[in-house]
Amino acid sequence: MEKINGILEALKGTSYSEWRKIKAGIDDYYRVESIKKTDEIQLADPNTIIPFIKRYCSTI
Repeated sequence: MEKINGILEALKGTSYSEWRKIKAGIDDYYRVESIKKTDEIQLADPNTIIPFIKRYCSTI
């Protein structure tokens, strides 16, 4: 919580336009990082995956 309070304090006085630019930059950073990790993601064991599949397919 202390870290978040520090961030919010540092952003005090930031205009909406400035905030949108900051947010866009952060979003882009995380998007790039997630794409880098895509090749490292592997399929989990069936017991982990079945509940997710059942959400979309009622015949399982």
